[in-house]
Amino acid sequence: MFSRPRSSSPTRHLFVGNCGTRVGLDGAQIQRIFSPFGEAEVCIPDGNKSHVFVTFPTIAAASSALTALNGVPCEAAGGRVLVIKHADGPKPKEPKPQDAGPTVHLSADDCGVSGLSLILDFVSEEEERELLRWQQGERGWEVHAGRRVKHYGFRFDYVTRNIDRNSPLGKLPECVEGVASRIQSASACPQLDQLTINSYPPGVGLLPHVDTHSAFTGAIISLSLGAAATMEFRREGVKSRLLLPQRSLLVMDGEARYCWQHYIPHCRLPGVTADRISFTFRTARGFACDCSYPQYCDSQQGSQPPTRLALGLQGQVAQNDGTLDPVPQPQVEETRVARECCASGSEDSAAFRVAPARRELVDAGCQDLQHKINGTSGTEKEICCMSDRHLLRLEEEYVHKVYDVIARHFSSTRFAVWPKVRGFLEALPAAVCVADVGCGNGKYFNVRNDVVVVGLDRSRGLLEAAAQRLQPVGLPSRWCQGYDLLTGDCLRLPLRSDTFEAVLCIAVLHHVSSRSRRVACLREIVRVLVEGGQALVTVWAQEQENEEKTVKKWKPIQEHGNCGGDYLVPWHLPMHRPETGALAACASGDPGGSAEGTTAECHSQPPIGGLNSLDVGAGSNDGRIHSAKRSVVFDRYYHLYVKGELEELCTQVEGCIVREAFYDHSNWGVVLEKQASRL
Repeated sequence: MFSRPRSSSPTRHLFVGNCGTRVGLDGAQIQRIFSPFGEAEVCIPDGNKSHVFVTFPTIAAASSALTALNGVPCEAAGGRVLVIKHADGPKPKEPKPQDAGPTVHLSADDCGVSGLSLILDFVSEEEERELLRWQQGERGWEVHAGRRVKHYGFRFDYVTRNIDRNSPLGKLPECVEGVASRIQSASACPQLDQLTINSYPPGVGLLPHVDTHSAFTGAIISLSLGAAATMEFRREGVKSRLLLPQRSLLVMDGEARYCWQHYIPHCRLPGVTADRISFTFRTARGFACDCSYPQYCDSQQGSQPPTRLALGLQGQVAQNDGTLDPVPQPQVEETRVARECCASGSEDSAAFRVAPARRELVDAGCQDLQHKINGTSGTEKEICCMSDRHLLRLEEEYVHKVYDVIARHFSSTRFAVWPKVRGFLEALPAAVCVADVGCGNGKYFNVRNDVVVVGLDRSRGLLEAAAQRLQPVGLPSRWCQGYDLLTGDCLRLPLRSDTFEAVLCIAVLHHVSSRSRRVACLREIVRVLVEGGQALVTVWAQEQENEEKTVKKWKPIQEHGNCGGDYLVPWHLPMHRPETGALAACASGDPGGSAEGTTAECHSQPPIGGLNSLDVGAGSNDGRIHSAKRSVVFDRYYHLYVKGELEELCTQVEGCIVREAFYDHSNWGVVLEKQASRL
């Protein structure tokens, strides 16, 4: 890196200001300016700068150029006045001391990893050439973490760390069937039906991980072609490295598969210049894992820690990407048990039904609901008025419809258990009933396995994700004994009054579009609580911790010149997801969609003239193309709460008190408690 000279003595390096790509001068033009003074080497910094560095063979040549060109109009530069000074050149890098490094074993037996085996020269050189030639002609590769990836049989999702057995890619290619058959004979593994090919350029590695237990059964088997690699195995601070020679077959079974992380360091092996191509064969599981290592098992201990890719997606609170094919939306009055909500991956459409022991609870709730709908309370009359019908359509278009469309991807970005929610649930006694209003993908279901949870949501797609969490394919029914799923509306809970010891309402109330409707939602929550029962309610805060990336990029909805905390917040659906094709085609039908979408998140958004002026007609929120981010964008309605607003709403609900109010990570929250009724 060039720098200012440490002394007044001239050097053979020149800093040249008012020159470079930013002012329209390229390397060839700059070369012509300085070539009369000697052989000049031009260094153009990255980042479209307005300066360059020029190096001459001698100090005399550099000084001559400085004297002739500094501070005077330069005809070869279009009359531009150059500012030239001597500079110090880049310092030579000092070689780092080389250490011996960790021991690399040549035999799996020497690694000390149970279940690990390595077979040398599993394929011949001719077979290797044929496989490499075939994979070079394949199309449809993905790029992930610096390497090319292609899946066969089932696609592996690196965000969720799993496969979708409902979306098979077909049989394995014919050209690998012979190798797969020999592998099964050599390792006595189940039928191999999934193959992932990774193409690693020299120096590109693999992050430490254990393949998801619930995704695959049997051994994980990897064939190394094209080049060798070093693989490291890690477990509880113990590390062991093994050389994987070209054409070798690595078999990870038992502890090696289920307990030890495997990892390829990001460094070049001496003498390796070719890409390493790995053929990794696996068997899709299709049933719960019951291995002897529950501490490492997602089936027995809940979700694995999120990947860095997933954490990156989750951190984009309001700028995430997501997709789902549109699914039928239940009407408001159809708030009953989701008898059709089946576990994703099931070969049939078996209903995810309410356990008989708790059917009375739900049926009684439906009777309460029908009585409420037929009643003539002031709140119900308001819901039926003209303005509120507009708000119903607004929520349908900018909340319910959007979450059905984005459900699959939204679910893949929601996995971390919020500490506030965990603390609330862990403080409950055993054997209580909990209602999760707006349960989404059910990420809080596994916090306690000794309570009964009824999850409710308006989105069919999110309920299907929750059903998959509760009852994966092949899981014994006892696993979901303590949970039920319902479709329903938070303003009309299809639940029996005075039944639940606790209620969760996490990130739901900010999607409700008027003050009276928000109060009605809180009343419903209090209604289903038993006396002394508590509810945890959280909402997005107006006081966002990073306003530049959140509030200032969202579209404010102004009413009488005042925003009032209402916004449209974008959700991006990436083009590379298979579900996005039809949605992108629909969005591109809007002639202005592409232009608007390109800049939608780059500048502060102009306000929208009030909720009543917001278009809620059919197709009003069908998405727009964001060409820069290669996504389809959908707007979601949010009301952001200011300090004290949520507590003030709670005071409008009779029979409850606020036990706690808090701010945490751009959210306001309260803990409500239902008081004993006064006779």
